[in-house]
Amino acid sequence: MMVFLDIGSTLLGGPAQGPAQRLREMLALGAEHLPAITKTLFTTPYTTPEELAEILTERLHLAPPATLEAVGQIWHNQLAEAYAIPGSQATVAALRNANVSCAYLSNIWPPFFEGFARYFPTEAHMSPCYLSYRIGLTKPDPLFFRTALTELGVSPQDAIMIGDTYQDDIAPAIALGMKTVWVLARPEKERKDIVRVLNNTASAPSLTIASIGDLTLDHLSAR
Repeated sequence: MMVFLDIGSTLLGGPAQGPAQRLREMLALGAEHLPAITKTLFTTPYTTPEELAEILTERLHLAPPATLEAVGQIWHNQLAEAYAIPGSQATVAALRNANVSCAYLSNIWPPFFEGFARYFPTEAHMSPCYLSYRIGLTKPDPLFFRTALTELGVSPQDAIMIGDTYQDDIAPAIALGMKTVWVLARPEKERKDIVRVLNNTASAPSLTIASIGDLTLDHLSAR
C-alpha cells in the first residue's frame, strides 16, 4: 500500500491568507489578476524570488522593482511562517518507522516546501515528492494523481490519499479508485462538502479524522 499525503494544512500550517492573494494586495492589483498570479506561483518551475519576480513581471506586465520587493517580502515571510501542525511530525515518524511507503502530493510553492523540508527533512529529501510548481499541475487535476501513481508503479486500488481538502484531495482520489482519509482539521472551510457527504450527494471518504495526529497505523491497515 502506498500512502500519499498532502502537505499544506495537512502536515504544515501557515498564514490564513495564501501567497497569491497577499501578493495581489501588495502590488495593488485587481481581483481579475488573482488566477494568473496563483497559476504562476503554483505551476511554474523557479527556485528563487528573483526568478519568480521576473516571470511575474513578464506575464503580468508589472514594474520590476515593486514586484521584486513584494515577492521577496512574501517569500521570506513564508519561510518564517511555516510550522508543523501538532501531531504531524509524530505521525510521519510512525509511518517511517513502520516502513510504510509514503509519497507527498501537494499544491505548493518553493518557500513553503522549504518549510516542509525544515520540519520533515527525511521526507523532503528521501521520499517521492510531487509538487505542483515542479511538474506544472495542481490538484484536483486527475493527471496530477495519475502521474504520481504511474511513476511509482502503484494502482489506485493500492493507494491511500490523505488530505484536508475534499475538492482537491478526496474527490479526485475517490474518482480514480483510491482509498481516502479526510483530515477535517478546518471544518469551517469544508462546510459545503461536509453537508454534501452527509446527504449522500458526494462520495464519502474511506475514513474521516479530526487531525493528522489522530491517524494510526491500524487506520491504514483497515482500509
